[in-house]
Amino acid sequence: MKPLCLSLSLALCAAPTSAQQQPGVRDAWQQFLRDHGPGWAVEWNPATGTPCAVFGTGLDLPAALPTLAEARVASNGVLARHAALLGRGASTFVEQSSARVRHLYYFIYK
Repeated sequence: MKPLCLSLSLALCAAPTSAQQQPGVRDAWQQFLRDHGPGWAVEWNPATGTPCAVFGTGLDLPAALPTLAEARVASNGVLARHAALLGRGASTFVEQSSARVRHLYYFIYK
């Protein structure tokens, strides 16, 4: 069975209370690229120094996820693993939309 891909779309342009460059964010971005390949792009928020948007080729999943609920768990895990890159701090990402289209799951967070 062909592994499914997970696509995350992050709406992160709302600035946190601190508009300073987040420590280690660019290093975390480089680590993300090493882990997931070069087919990704980032839009940086100049006020916060964190990504405003991250988009790319999708993340390969280790196993098939037959339901949207299972894909949601994987998606939330991706956000947790990359919290430093995303400048999450004590914030929580809120899912705005989700769908499965063919072999891809799409999640949009704010």
